[in-house]
Amino acid sequence: MNLGNAKADRARALARVRANRFAAILGALSAATLLLLPASLRADVVSEWNAKAQALFDAEGIVSTPQARGLAMMHLAMFDAANATGRKYAPYVATTPDAPGASPEAAIHSAARHVLTELLPKQKGAIDAAYEAALAKLADGPQKSAGIAAGQ
Repeated sequence: MNLGNAKADRARALARVRANRFAAILGALSAATLLLLPASLRADVVSEWNAKAQALFDAEGIVSTPQARGLAMMHLAMFDAANATGRKYAPYVATTPDAPGASPEAAIHSAARHVLTELLPKQKGAIDAAYEAALAKLADGPQKSAGIAAGQ
């Protein structure tokens, strides 16, 4: 038996276990994000950004663990931003200041845009176009502005 092959096989097996564990964690985080947000936000805002992000990662050729990591970062940012608008839960990552009365939808759009532009700078044009289109559906006003600020 070749010791080098055994080490390589063990390293590949460990990498697969880590990737599967990370995918399970991402799934749990995504489910938690969807469960903790109001029903009106679940089906639209979060799901739309998730689909957009997956398409953007695919366009960059980023798959598997790096894509799962990026999606997890985006979901955590969206949760923290929405949570800041009506603080019901402890934040996961951010020390986002409370933004009572802010639009949770605007906060989610802003958080998703912020994370994705950091992770996928080549896709900034597509990200900004999706962000502007999403914000155009929201009524202008102090709630929208406060939500945008909460997501940054």
